[in-house]
Amino acid sequence: MKKFLFFLLFAAFGATTLAGQNAPVIPVENAQWKELHITIAGPQTRFTVICGDTLIGQQTWSKVHLVSTDTNLQVVWSIYQGALRSDDTKAWFIPAETTDTILLYDFTLEAGDTFELVQPWSTWVDKIVVDFTEELLIGGKLRKVIHFEPIPWAYEDEFWMEGIGSNRGLLNRGTGQGPDYGTYLSCFRHNEEIINFSQQPCLFPDMPECPFSGVGESDKPAVSIYVNPNPANTEAVISVSESGVPDWEVKIFNVDGKLIHREETTLPLSLRVDEWPARVYLLSVKSTGNNSIQSSRLFVVQH
Repeated sequence: MKKFLFFLLFAAFGATTLAGQNAPVIPVENAQWKELHITIAGPQTRFTVICGDTLIGQQTWSKVHLVSTDTNLQVVWSIYQGALRSDDTKAWFIPAETTDTILLYDFTLEAGDTFELVQPWSTWVDKIVVDFTEELLIGGKLRKVIHFEPIPWAYEDEFWMEGIGSNRGLLNRGTGQGPDYGTYLSCFRHNEEIINFSQQPCLFPDMPECPFSGVGESDKPAVSIYVNPNPANTEAVISVSESGVPDWEVKIFNVDGKLIHREETTLPLSLRVDEWPARVYLLSVKSTGNNSIQSSRLFVVQH
């Protein structure tokens, strides 16, 4: 890990620190995470983007989108992932289509502490233990870095960086990794600050302005989609909340926007995924009748 961060460390002279600034411990505006997704088909890139905000209860939350681009960094599609809120020590997340609040990050953790890891896209819950913490100079700022003990499903150890998130991206902490699959944080951008965690250029898509959306009604899907189990291993059952709609068009995309499955069918639908690469997929369903309704969600294949 220290080799990984070595080129980010600068002389401490003139450095600023995040501690004591009362700034959000995870950015809640003007931020993008460029994530490299490793598959057996080769590396693929996606972006997690803070874009716009919404009211939930009496609090303002930031909207998080997953964005896919073409080779010219033009946005191909984006999907609302959920809402993010942060104070100066912790960050919370409400996944799309749910009202459940997940503790996403806790930077009060110290060596020996246990963190209950809840994945945003599934019912999978696990526990990770802090190995040690330290302060490192990353991007010209002194940040708390939390290192976790090795976990069985990870090819490389995980660590969290104050003001940035996990070395696997904003929402991918605790996800599985292996020699030919896994997600890694490639670049991070906040306002005009850009931090490169790779040897590749840090290029980001230009995102349009995202206006304040009031009470967030625009973030609620017309129909709820369910995938069980999630993560899926050999088989995924797709169903929807609209039992009175007989016919649906089902499309599944990888995170680069490539269509990998399409069929017109009734729901529930049982889908074999045992030969699919372990990764995140975008599921879209659309009714084929006159009064068309549609919605999208993410799900995970994990072997």
